[in-house]
Amino acid sequence: MWAVIPVLLLLATDYTTEGMKALEDRKYQEAASLFAKAVAADPGDYAANFHLALSYSLLDKPAAEVH
Repeated sequence: MWAVIPVLLLLATDYTTEGMKALEDRKYQEAASLFAKAVAADPGDYAANFHLALSYSLLDKPAAEVH
């Protein structure tokens, strides 16, 4: 059972990494969605919070309109 947990962690989506790729590709809506998932998974992730706010800014919309 315990051997399965590390494998599952490797298979989990890294929302922050995927969000960074979306930002680089100028897919701001996708980036905002991915960073929102990263923040939901770990509200203390300051980098994800920053990049979520950056994504909202690049969309030129308030956060309430993005969701």
